[in-house]
Formats: sequence, structure tokens, C-alpha cells
Amino acid sequence: MVAGAYSRFADEHLALREGTVGLRGPTFRAPAKMTEWTVEPRLPVDPAKGKAVVLLVEDSATVRMVVRKALKGFEVLEAVDSAAGLALAFEVVPDVVLLDRYLPGQDGLEVLRELVADERTRNVPVVFLTGDDDPLTLVTALDAGAHDFVRKPFLAQELVA
Repeated sequence: MVAGAYSRFADEHLALREGTVGLRGPTFRAPAKMTEWTVEPRLPVDPAKGKAVVLLVEDSATVRMVVRKALKGFEVLEAVDSAAGLALAFEVVPDVVLLDRYLPGQDGLEVLRELVADERTRNVPVVFLTGDDDPLTLVTALDAGAHDFVRKPFLAQELVA
């Protein structure tokens, strides 16, 4: 059941909001050095903004740096804890949220439940990030409203697939 639930969500196209282009289908360019990949969206998600807005709620500076580099074609907003993440999500209403499972303050599941419960962010896709190997974490996150799940460590390409 876990594999079926995961593949159903993993294969789902992330149509982020009305009139938008999802994160699936970006153009990958092979780097000059094979140490880094860059991602460019085919079209901006919101022409008024010019770029898709990704809210990254992650306490690890290293992970934030990797995500920022991987998502150069997107506007990446960062929050280092749950309180800052919720405040930014409610103020900006991003196109997608990348949410760490374990955060200072509330954990990622509690943040996810608040995002789903609030009408401003209810339809914003949330991709859960975690180093947790427990299959129950995956099921719990998906049941709570996560749209997808990426295990750390991850390849940059996984974030936009």
C-alpha cells in the first residue's frame, strides 16, 4: 500500500494553481562540470511574478544551499523554522512548499496540517523533505496532505521531477 500511495502522488503532475505550469517538465542543462545541474522552468508559473515562488522551510543551511542552486530558475524563499515558514506561507502564498520533517518549534507534520487547514494555503502543493527512513513517516505525511515526498539526501533533479 505504501508503494502504491507513493507512486500515485509521485506520478501526479504538480499543477500548482489556476493558469500555472507545474514543476514537472523543466529543461535540464548538462553542466560544464558534471558536479552540478541547473534547472530552468519552461515558462514562469505566474507571468505577473515572472518566476515560480518556492517556499523552502528547512533548518539545515547545507540543504537550503543545495535547493537554492538546484532551483535557480525559481524564486526561492527560505525559512529556518516552523514559525517563520508559516508566516511566510500565509503572507506570500507560494506556488509550492518544500517542507522539512524535523524543524525547530513545531515539526513539519504540524506545519503541514496548519497549511492544509488554512484557506489561503490549502491548495498549495507541499513536498515533504526528510532523512527519515520510516515508511510510516511517508504514509503519515501523505495522509496529512503532502503532495509528494523526497528523501534526503536527494539529487537536484528529484526536486523538479
